[in-house]
This record gives sequence, structure tokens and C-alpha cells, in this order.
Amino acid sequence: MAKVFLAGPYTQWMDWSAGRLLPDKAELLERLRTHLLSHGHAVFNAHHNESWGEGWLLPEICTPADHVAMQHADVVCAILGDPPSPGVLIELGWASALGVPIVLLSDQERPSRG
Repeated sequence: MAKVFLAGPYTQWMDWSAGRLLPDKAELLERLRTHLLSHGHAVFNAHHNESWGEGWLLPEICTPADHVAMQHADVVCAILGDPPSPGVLIELGWASALGVPIVLLSDQERPSRG
């Protein structure tokens, strides 16, 4: 069983008027999280931990907690965002410094080949 740090953009995926993550982005992360859990992995995901944005934590609270989770992770699965999320880039820097393997995921559709 691997401990997976599932990272993705937060602020750029927020629907600020609703006070929560955009529904399609929350669904994407929840599908990934559920898939990993169904295969016996432990998953840390800040979006889920913060109730998809409804339980938003201040940076001085969530950043140390995220860093501790990274220190215990066996692998990072990350969606960069478009443009790349500064928060995800910081988490990837932590992973690199700690020697945690990184798997980059894309939520972008590939262009079709003609």
C-alpha cells in the first residue's frame, strides 16, 4: 500500500461565488482519489481534507500540514493546472527535495491527430 499525495490547483479551480471547488474539478479529484483508495492506497488530498473549498484553511495552517504529508508520501500524483499552479509547483519542489517519486497527470485533452 502506497501513501499517495494527490496534488492539484486550488485557487484557480475555485468557484469563489459558490465558495467551493468547481464541480468538474472536484469530480476529477474525487474519481482519482476513489480509484487510488479502491486499490488499497492511502491518499492525502488537501481539496478533500478542506471539504472541496468549503473548509478552506489559511496558508499558515495548511502549508505545514501539507509539508508533513509530503514527508510521509511514497509518491506524488500531481495535476499542474493551466497555467501551472504555484502551489503545485511548490509541492513538486518539496517532493523533489525529499526524493519522492512524481507522477504528472494531465486534465487537458490531447489534440487529435489528423
